[in-house]
Amino acid sequence: MSVNIAYIYSVEDYFNNRLKIRMQKKILFDLVVSRNRIKEFKIWLKGIS
Repeated sequence: MSVNIAYIYSVEDYFNNRLKIRMQKKILFDLVVSRNRIKEFKIWLKGIS
């Protein structure tokens, strides 16, 4: 699954050292980043912003 950064509303800490990605209100679900992918996700997020 790919995510368009324009639709990310927030990124929050989630239990068990994971991250929760809250999408904009018109998107009806949230995503959870696994512990194994957090580093890659943060690099991707910093590279785009």
